[in-house]
Amino acid sequence: MTSGVSDKVPPGYRAIVMPLSCGEAEIIRPGDRVDVDVTFDHSEISSIKEPRAATLLQNVLALEVQEPKTNQGCGAVVLLLNPVESRFAFLAMDHKKLHLSLRSRGDAEVRPMEIIEFRKLFR
Repeated sequence: MTSGVSDKVPPGYRAIVMPLSCGEAEIIRPGDRVDVDVTFDHSEISSIKEPRAATLLQNVLALEVQEPKTNQGCGAVVLLLNPVESRFAFLAMDHKKLHLSLRSRGDAEVRPMEIIEFRKLFR
């Protein structure tokens, strides 16, 4: 009898599938830790939208990395999240662009989240 992904999910956690870019698929392996970053356009007052980026989730376990089933796409990663984190991830996947940042082994530091504005790049 083969074990499935559900056998790897501890009680109180969820496994979600997130598509990978080709670059991410090259470097992320099962057991790696990643940060999930989101990029989006935002306008506070005017109709002018400004690009922004933020780290949505930190120190997330990549449970599995899946090869693409067809010639389209570059595969997917199965992330281990708590129920609140999974809702954040689903909302962001449906409306914004997500990116994964690979952490070095042993790096478990969690930093306060900050939204970066495009204009700050040139200050």
